[in-house]
Amino acid sequence: MKNQKAVDSYIGSIGEIATLLEDLKGYVVDNHMDIAPEDVNWGHAGSAQHLLALLNEAAVFAGIRHEK
Repeated sequence: MKNQKAVDSYIGSIGEIATLLEDLKGYVVDNHMDIAPEDVNWGHAGSAQHLLALLNEAAVFAGIRHEK
């Protein structure tokens, strides 16, 4: 195959993305970013909003969301 190195790189990147998404799901969704509800402050809220903005940017780049 003419572009085997590109294919291998692409497949490797997709695998890393899948792993990262699973890790994020475990940390953010399942574990609430290691923050107990009674300990949440505005810093935590800002961090969650920043993470959401980054994920939205990635979703727009991937073509699964449109810019707001």
